Amino acid sequence: MRVSLFATCLVDQLFPEVGLATVEVLQRLGVSVEFDARQTCCGQLAHNAGHRREARAVGRQFIRVFSEAETIVVPSGSCCSMIKCHLPYLFAEGSQERDIAQQVASRTYEFSDFLLSV
Repeated sequence: MRVSLFATCLVDQLFPEVGLATVEVLQRLGVSVEFDARQTCCGQLAHNAGHRREARAVGRQFIRVFSEAETIVVPSGSCCSMIKCHLPYLFAEGSQERDIAQQVASRTYEFSDFLLSV
């Protein structure tokens, strides 16, 4: 099995050891891990602060990076929640962006959920 790791901006900037440990656990379980260096943020910080336009811009980058990913694993419950519950609704109803965001969300798992469910 192959997954794409979304390391999150906080893991990347403040707790890189979490991302490294996530990769190590997945690899020990025989999972191949890909990391796309173009990833930035899911938009949660801007969304939670009420900055919808900025969250949408970051969300666009997120769906560009992960639109082709088979499975996305996120070592953060709150970022995973942003992707699954809020990201699609940053885009207009019926738009291609919303459709893509919903597809990406359906393939996204918080790390512990992935371990238990997949």
